[in-house]
Amino acid sequence: MTDSIRVKNLIDGEWVADENEATLPLFNPSTGKQIGEVPVTSSATVEAAVKSSHAAYQSWRKLPITRRVSYLFALRSEMQDRLEVLARSIAIDQAKHISEARGEVQRVVEIVEMACNAPSLLQGETLDQIANGINGRVTRQPLGVFCGVAPFNFPALVFGWFIPFAIAAGNTFVYKPSMESPLFMQEMGKLLNDIGLPKGVVNIVYGEKEVAETWYQMPEVVGVCLVGSSPTAKAIAEACGRAGKKTMLLGGAKNFLVALEDAQMDLLIDNIVVSGYGSAGQRCLASSIIAVVPDLYDEVIERLLEASRKVTLGDAMDEEVFMGPVISAQAKQRIEKYIQSGIDGGARLILDGRNPELPEGNKDGYFVGPTIFSDVTPCMEIAREEIFGPVLSVMKIRDLDDAL
Repeated sequence: MTDSIRVKNLIDGEWVADENEATLPLFNPSTGKQIGEVPVTSSATVEAAVKSSHAAYQSWRKLPITRRVSYLFALRSEMQDRLEVLARSIAIDQAKHISEARGEVQRVVEIVEMACNAPSLLQGETLDQIANGINGRVTRQPLGVFCGVAPFNFPALVFGWFIPFAIAAGNTFVYKPSMESPLFMQEMGKLLNDIGLPKGVVNIVYGEKEVAETWYQMPEVVGVCLVGSSPTAKAIAEACGRAGKKTMLLGGAKNFLVALEDAQMDLLIDNIVVSGYGSAGQRCLASSIIAVVPDLYDEVIERLLEASRKVTLGDAMDEEVFMGPVISAQAKQRIEKYIQSGIDGGARLILDGRNPELPEGNKDGYFVGPTIFSDVTPCMEIAREEIFGPVLSVMKIRDLDDAL
C-alpha cells in the first residue's frame, strides 16, 4: 500500500501518534482498498486529552464572548475557503457522493454562522418583582469539559451540531469521530490550529467504546453528547446518569413517507429517491417505509420502480453517478441479511440491489443498489428495524372503511 494515511489524535494543539498504540485499518469504501490506519486510543491518552481541555477551560471560559466568537468567524471563513478539500475528505473515507459531501460541508458553514450569533443566543433574562422586593435573574454560563461521539455517516454535520456552540458558550470539547470516517476531522484539526484556537479548547481522539468509558470516570467531564444508535445512546445515558453527568443523545430512527390521495406524484417519487437513496440510505432521516393509500398503491410501485432503476452507482468521487457505496463490508453484509429477512418474512422483493453492476475499478467496493419491497406489513423485521441502507419498504395503508 502506497501513500498510507496515518490518522493521529490532536491533543493540546499537537498531533500525537503513539507507535505502541493499536490501530485499525481505514478503507476507501468505493474501492474496498485499505488507505490507512486509525489509532485505537489508550485510556491514558484519552485522559491526557480531557486534562488538556480542562486546563484550557480555566482561561477560555473567562475570555469575553466577543473574543470567543471571533474564532468562529475565522472558522467559518476558512471552512468556506477549504470547502472542496473538506468535501473530498468525506467522499474518500465515508464515500458519501462528492455532491452530497459538498452540501454537508456547506451546511456546517451555515451552522457556524448561526453559532456566531452566540452573544444574542446566550443573553440572560430578568423578571422584576416576582414577590415583594424580590427580582429574578437567569444567566447562562459555561459548565466545563464536554465530550462527543460522532457516527460515520455525518462527520461534518455532527461536528457542527456539537463544537461551535459548545466553545462559543465558553466550554471546551473532546471529540471522538468515527474510526470509519476520520479524515474530515484530520482536516478540521489543521484548520483549528491555523485559526489560532487556543490549545486544548478542542481535542480530537479516535478509538472504540473504551474512550467513552474513560470519560465516565473522570470528574473533569461534565457531559457527553452522541449521535449514534439507540443501544449506544441508552448505554451512555445509563453511565452518565450514574456519574451525574449531563447528556445530549440522538439515537436511531425508522421513518415513514405517507402518500395520500392528493399526492403530487412527480414530487413524491423524486422525494423518495433522494431521501431513500441519498447517502446510500445511511442517514437517520432516510425514508425507509412508504405508506400508500390503496388507490395509489399500484401507481406508486410502478413509478418508484422506474425511477429506482435509473439510479446510477459508482465511485463517490465520480460526478456522473448518483449513489456511492455503503461504509464497510460489514454494513453491506448486514443490509443483505435484512434483504433476505424481508424475503423470508413474506414481503415481495420487486427490485434487488444485491450484486449491482459496477465500473471495473469499483467491483471490490461495498455497494448495495436500490432495493424495493412491496406487500410489507408492520410486523415484519424490515418494517421495524433500522436497516441503514438503500432499502425501501412499500406498505399499503389499511382501508378503514373496509375495516369498519
